Amino acid sequence: MTPARLRLIIIVGASLLTVCWFLWWSSAGVQADRTFARLKSAIEGGSANGVLGNLHPGYDIKAAWPTQLGGDTADMVNNGTMRLLVLRGLTALFQLQSADPFIFRYTITNVEAQEDGTVAVTVTIALSTASGHQPLTFTPSLTNQRFILAQDGWWPALSVRGHTPFNVSY
Repeated sequence: MTPARLRLIIIVGASLLTVCWFLWWSSAGVQADRTFARLKSAIEGGSANGVLGNLHPGYDIKAAWPTQLGGDTADMVNNGTMRLLVLRGLTALFQLQSADPFIFRYTITNVEAQEDGTVAVTVTIALSTASGHQPLTFTPSLTNQRFILAQDGWWPALSVRGHTPFNVSY
């Protein structure tokens, strides 16, 4: 085999391997796990910006958190202002818990690509503190909840676009 042919085989093989890796990495299951891993990192790091960075631009904050951020007067606030309000609230929450930071555990039980390009993920989330306390109570519980993830642009990364409305108490 000539050196030119060997180089060609190596280049074609490396290109094929790169394309296969990218297709695997772009799959719904891999990207869904990466989304929740980013949420875990942001929550455990106390990063309110990181948490909001995992929300899709189409995420309806008022519908997802009706008790905290919904109601009649919520319609007067646009989504950008609502995100700023949530950013400040999360920052305050993370500061309150700085001595006993949050621990975020998740188990994905089902990932389903939808016809509209979104991904439905069934996930169980456990949110506690480093000392084992559970300062936040979610209704309904975060067991086997369905989250809708979606891409924002051409890159395969997914972000949270919606979920069952939650009520949370501290």
